[in-house]
Amino acid sequence: MQKYLNENIVQKNLFRRTIITITISLLLIIFSFIEILALQKANTKSFYINLKALINEYKINLKNQFNSDFQSLRALSSFIDNNNLLNFATLQDGSYYKNTQNEFERICYFSIDGSNTHLTFPQTIETNLDINDLNPESKLVIEKALKGENSISEVFYDSDLGINIIIYAIPIYDNNGNIIGCLTGSKKLDIFQNILNQKTLSNYVLDIDWINSKGEFITWSKHSLIEEKIQSIYSDSYISDNEKLNIQKKIKERESYKSEINYEGNSYPLYIEPLNLNNWNLIYVDKYNNFKSPVYSLIQTIIVTLLIVTIIIIFLILFLYKSLLIYNNDLIKLVCYDETVGCYNFKKFKYECSKLLLKDKKYSIATLNIRNFQYINEIIGRHNSDLLLMKISKVLESSINVKEVYCRYNSDQFYLLINDIDKANIKRRLTNIMNNICNSISDINIKYPLTLYSAVAINDLNSSFIDINKDLLTNLISNADFVQKHIKKRYVNIINFYDKKMHETENFNNLIESTMENALKNNEFKLFLQPKTDLKTGNVLGAEALVRWITNDRTIIFPDKFISLFENNGFCIQLDLYMFEKVCEKIRYWIDSNIQPITISVNQSKLLFYRTDYVDNIMKIISKYNIPRNLITLEVLEGMAIENLDEFNKTIKQLRSNGLKISMDDFGSGYSSLNTLTSIDIDEIKFDRSFLNEKSPNKRTKLEFTFKNIVNLAKDLKISTVVEGIESKEDEILVKRMGCDYGQGYYYSKPLSSEEFDLKFMKKI
Repeated sequence: MQKYLNENIVQKNLFRRTIITITISLLLIIFSFIEILALQKANTKSFYINLKALINEYKINLKNQFNSDFQSLRALSSFIDNNNLLNFATLQDGSYYKNTQNEFERICYFSIDGSNTHLTFPQTIETNLDINDLNPESKLVIEKALKGENSISEVFYDSDLGINIIIYAIPIYDNNGNIIGCLTGSKKLDIFQNILNQKTLSNYVLDIDWINSKGEFITWSKHSLIEEKIQSIYSDSYISDNEKLNIQKKIKERESYKSEINYEGNSYPLYIEPLNLNNWNLIYVDKYNNFKSPVYSLIQTIIVTLLIVTIIIIFLILFLYKSLLIYNNDLIKLVCYDETVGCYNFKKFKYECSKLLLKDKKYSIATLNIRNFQYINEIIGRHNSDLLLMKISKVLESSINVKEVYCRYNSDQFYLLINDIDKANIKRRLTNIMNNICNSISDINIKYPLTLYSAVAINDLNSSFIDINKDLLTNLISNADFVQKHIKKRYVNIINFYDKKMHETENFNNLIESTMENALKNNEFKLFLQPKTDLKTGNVLGAEALVRWITNDRTIIFPDKFISLFENNGFCIQLDLYMFEKVCEKIRYWIDSNIQPITISVNQSKLLFYRTDYVDNIMKIISKYNIPRNLITLEVLEGMAIENLDEFNKTIKQLRSNGLKISMDDFGSGYSSLNTLTSIDIDEIKFDRSFLNEKSPNKRTKLEFTFKNIVNLAKDLKISTVVEGIESKEDEILVKRMGCDYGQGYYYSKPLSSEEFDLKFMKKI
């Protein structure tokens, strides 16, 4: 849980984890893209190889046509006899020409010395044609053939035929292997164009164009990209200057090459494949990107899908980061902040205090509480109570410095860590805080002045009340809490500081609680008796049972040191029953010793009185010692009746029905006594000693008048009266004048041990 208390660490951890997530996601995405690019590269390579194979089909088809044409010419060469003459009669007769007329537009024979030149048209023969009169393309191939080389001319326009043609030329040899002439055949360009427009074996039709070594177009496909039928691929700006040089180089070196061609603002792949003949090249421009590899569409789909997934992942990561940020902020608020007022909670407060105390020890812890907050909450409602707490938080927030923190612990309790150890400064600051709080609640429906109380523990490493087994913060908080528990109820703002005396009291209380069980087992709680004197006769007619704790080392611990502590921890139940049994045991002793017994009053605590088995336990003890029940008077406090009158009367009725007497102790100490007298059935009332302790003559006169009337009312109700705290003859005269029945106090006797009491006051029968 500690890791959530540091908000910076939480935010850094969240940011770091988000970055790690994003990094891993991006790495996966990048790796996927690399794999796809590799696949795409492989696919491109495969595509290029496949495309090159298709272009090669056209290349092979053209080569086959060239080879076939050469073979046809070689077949014609057999018509030339040893006298270097063509058998024109055979040609004219049509025995061969019928088979060749769809292949060659014109067939010519040229002798090596030029003396016998024959030009053959279909069914037409011309002789003695001078070679120098032919066009350059024809003349060039004839010259190559006469030198012994099979050759093909560039494409040119034949004005006699009115078409673009290509001329083949082969040498003619005599029987001795000597060149005697050459044979040529003219082929129209359409035949080759038809070849380029055919489908491949894979049923594809590529838009193949044919260029010469200069990049000039020999022929175009039906759907050529270059619709204007330009003369050269180097025309205009279709190809960049740098690429022109690359293409020229590749054409010269007769190598395959892939480039790009720009047309109407778009870039298209350009594939160049050499024919290895006349430095001709086939080119293919993938105008519509129609030709794809089998996985091309799949790769494109994967790429698009991956892009979409990437966008979604990035969006989800950002969304998740934002959601986690909100969640962590909510978690931090839940773990570190008070839900009602928005300040630190106690866990976060301790965490921040520990960090500050590591750097500086000059700190103090203060608590701040609202007097009667539970009552205020009921009166003004939960909503306004929350507003009150928020106003306190606002005042505290504006009152502390950067090296101080505060929190709301629970209900109305706040803790402050104050960067000061000077008592006067701390008191001044807390007083200002309290005043600011009280002045800021004008808009909350509180009809009476708000009172606050504060407990402060100042850090003093030299102090003996610092517990070395606890850390500094725990010591300060524990000490402040201890002071707070012991602040007396006052209706003004109050600030109390922890001191050594309080610590000694705390240690003493701890000692009391740690030894009380054994003390009860070892009979260290002793019965003391203080006599009750008849004010008319002066005789001792009863006694009040009191307890003294006398340890084995004879140390006496008086009731004011442990009774309130036992009431808080519940041990008073065991002690009351123990003392009640000691009283019964004492009365039994008097009876067995022929001593005239007197009535003994025994105090009963609220915790014991309201137990469901209280009456049964009391009666069992009385039965155990078999004593007269009228010798027992149970003393109860007036406040017990006020808290739960119905239950109180129910128990009183059971006790009186069993013959026990009931005395109301501390009568008139702060409640409506007259109402109490008329509401319950009791046998005796004991007036609080505060009446006799009053020194103001005016107040004392009023109290005397009041008590005198209460005594008269008690007599009318047949209730006897006892006054405690008679310390002098003047006190006795006063209570006698008021008409009281019994007196009790140091004027008659201090509380005595049961043995001393017997010696001084008890008489044998």
